[in-house]
Amino acid sequence: MVTLRDVANAAGVSPAAASYALSGSSKVTEETARRVRKAARALHYTGNFAARSLRRGKSGIIGVAMFELRREYPATLAYAIGNEAAKHGRQALVQQISYSDERERAFIRSMANQYSDGLLLCSAGVPESEIDALSKGKPVVVLDDVSIKRYDTVLNPREEGENALVGHLVSIGRTDALIIGADRLSRKEIIAAQPGRYRFLASCYAAYANHGMRLNKRRIEPLPAWDIEQARLKAHELVERRCIFDSAICATDTVALGFIRGLLECGVRVPDDVAVVGFDGIATGRYCSPTLTTIETDIDEVARRAVDLLMRRIGNAEDNDDDEGAPTDPQHVTVGYRLRIGESTVGAKD
Repeated sequence: MVTLRDVANAAGVSPAAASYALSGSSKVTEETARRVRKAARALHYTGNFAARSLRRGKSGIIGVAMFELRREYPATLAYAIGNEAAKHGRQALVQQISYSDERERAFIRSMANQYSDGLLLCSAGVPESEIDALSKGKPVVVLDDVSIKRYDTVLNPREEGENALVGHLVSIGRTDALIIGADRLSRKEIIAAQPGRYRFLASCYAAYANHGMRLNKRRIEPLPAWDIEQARLKAHELVERRCIFDSAICATDTVALGFIRGLLECGVRVPDDVAVVGFDGIATGRYCSPTLTTIETDIDEVARRAVDLLMRRIGNAEDNDDDEGAPTDPQHVTVGYRLRIGESTVGAKD
């Protein structure tokens, strides 16, 4: 069985340094931490979680609150987080919360009381003040919530991505778009409400303004959920209403795929009659027909940055237990992206 000493020898460091590196402690440099993690991966080292728990009073587990795992993007992200946690010698315990604030509260309360050394929350619907109380001081990192200020966050490139999508549609002469999957709110109404919950729509408003256009809220089409079937039905509804539009900006790739299917069922050609774009960059979008134009988020980077930040927080907490070290200010990271142009906007190539 591979031991921590084996990993340390392979990385050329002491066992103590290897332990600090795998726990995310700030007592070692980032270069040393990378070298140790690389050695751990090469040796397939996973660590003895039970022994570590007894020795350090830690479980070796990070709790991950995730939206509906039946959908491709959150399932892929959960997989990537699990892989990243293993590189740090940790296990990821993933719980589906299904867009429920109450389930998220129950998850935070349970994980803080019993199991985890830290928490990853996907788009926390729970206010920061409640996270403070429920987490009981456990390290927390939040994904995709711009309203969070006191905790580390890792954000998808929604603002930059929607700007790139609108720019692409303008470049191919499509300027009469519908926004699919957002609440019908004006820009002022978003500012007065909770901007974090309306990030998709706020980004669309900003993108339109950046390209010298104005988005009328009557061009916004809400959905009961960002669900493939709901999007398919929305396409049928719009065709039956004889709604005129030359393009559709969809909240996610899942929504875009359902919307395209609905249009095709109604005899509307994509992209000849309507160009459609999504957001996330799920793999299915590369294999459907037509292939999907989307913003491809770097999911591996999301997982890596989120787990690294959480491990740093866990390391700082352990350092503070020894009256050493101090936590840094909250870090707010936006990951990279790529505009992936598919047949849903430019058609099949000859």
